[in-house]
Amino acid sequence: MIEKVAEILKEIAEVAEENNLPEPYLVGGAVRDMLLDKTPSDFDITCGGPEALILADKFAMKKRVSIYMYRSGAKRVRYKGMDFDFSPHAVFSDHTNSFIAECMSRDYTINSIMIRCSDGEFVDLFGGVDDLENKVLRCTYSPEVTFSGPANALRGLKFIGSGFEPTEETEKGICENLHKIKDLPYGQSSRVTNNVFKRYPQMIQWLAERDLLKHMPETKYLILQLAKNKLLGEI
Repeated sequence: MIEKVAEILKEIAEVAEENNLPEPYLVGGAVRDMLLDKTPSDFDITCGGPEALILADKFAMKKRVSIYMYRSGAKRVRYKGMDFDFSPHAVFSDHTNSFIAECMSRDYTINSIMIRCSDGEFVDLFGGVDDLENKVLRCTYSPEVTFSGPANALRGLKFIGSGFEPTEETEKGICENLHKIKDLPYGQSSRVTNNVFKRYPQMIQWLAERDLLKHMPETKYLILQLAKNKLLGEI
């Protein structure tokens, strides 16, 4: 699979060069998953700015495949059975170096690792590879940035459940900002939390020890698990 992805990344890079667009990179969860020998569900492509949307259009046109637009403004191209998402912006959009800005925009260092599409070279500005190998969960830039929105603290629970050890600063950021999940649509927050608890049931105890269960959506699954744990004297 890695060989197939590498070939497609080169094709994306060729389209970027043909249209005088910035160098594209693969970034995010797909890079992390491939380093962990897992199969990614999709692939995030960035040029460090809005040029990524032009690249998506040009690539879809050249390959004669469909293109879809998200409400966020990102575009998805399905090619050779794989989904490639082209993101138009980064949190640090005013940074003088859009390349660095894109890396800084990622929530955790393990998601900030990039692969240059043209030659497959890894670019790791924030030590994500080492953190991945050592199972360390660390904010890429600062907790204030990582947890400015409601989703990243919840995502952090998934990584902790899967065996990553948060740094003291990262754990503090998760604990202080988990209440923001109330700002997510109930269907989204309940679906994600149910998924976390079903895959990593130990996270119920982890949250209980930190008095954080009060922030979680009261889904039927959580209520049943809490009742079960109380009967067993675990909470």
